[in-house]
Parts: sequence; structure tokens; C-alpha cells
Amino acid sequence: MIRNLKIYPVFNSNGEETLKVKIRTTKHFYTASVPSGTSKGRHEAKELPFEKIFEIFPDIRNNIIGLDETDWITSDKVLEQTDGTKDFSKLGVNFAL
Repeated sequence: MIRNLKIYPVFNSNGEETLKVKIRTTKHFYTASVPSGTSKGRHEAKELPFEKIFEIFPDIRNNIIGLDETDWITSDKVLEQTDGTKDFSKLGVNFAL
């Protein structure tokens, strides 16, 4: 079960800001960072700057804490429902990944 999660700003290989997520479960700690792509096509899911994600993070965090970290289908559904858009323009695809 997910007990806590935190986000931090980090930089990709191009020196652009992206984010790192740390998740604590009942048994383990996980860390992941999301690279920022150079392609920005109009049909691609939307990335958000770290500052914007940080502003909305408390609400997102509350929806994720308590989820089973091995149930990715439910986790994905919670993120999709929390965002409510087809291109993740409210949460940012960089957070959703």
C-alpha cells in the first residue's frame, strides 16, 4: 500500500527541469524520474512545469495514498479520473508517468 509520496525538481540531460517522485509503501521505497522529450507535437500528452505540479500536488497525493502499488490498472484509472482530460493537461503527463 502506498503510504507517502513526494516530488522534487530534477534536470534532464538537456538541462531542462523535470520531476522526480519518491514513493514509500508499507514494505519498500521507490524513486523514479521522468525525462522531458524534445518532441512537442499537438497530439502528444501535455507536460507541466514542476511549479504547476507542485501547486496541485496535495490533491493528487491524497488520491494516491492508500492505493495498492502493484495494481497499476487502478492507479492509472485514479490518475485519469483525477485529471479528467484526454491529454493529461491538468496533472501533466510527466507526473502521471
